[in-house]
Amino acid sequence: MKENEIDKILEQADLSESISKAVKIKGKGRPKIGRKVNITLSEDLIEKLTKAGEKKGLGYQTMARLILNEQIQGYIDDAS
Repeated sequence: MKENEIDKILEQADLSESISKAVKIKGKGRPKIGRKVNITLSEDLIEKLTKAGEKKGLGYQTMARLILNEQIQGYIDDAS
């Protein structure tokens, strides 16, 4: 994926539905996250995720997770 494509995705991402679908852990105020994975991101991409997240009141890791979720769901929907 080219850098300008990533920029477009970040600018156009409407993550409100993904945020509202987060499953709450009983007795805790945090969404259920799942299994941890490691991924190396460029500093430039982290900056973009941080800026996009700030607009929605989210951290860059949460922003990355929500964008990945939406994009993967889009691929699944397109394949159906």
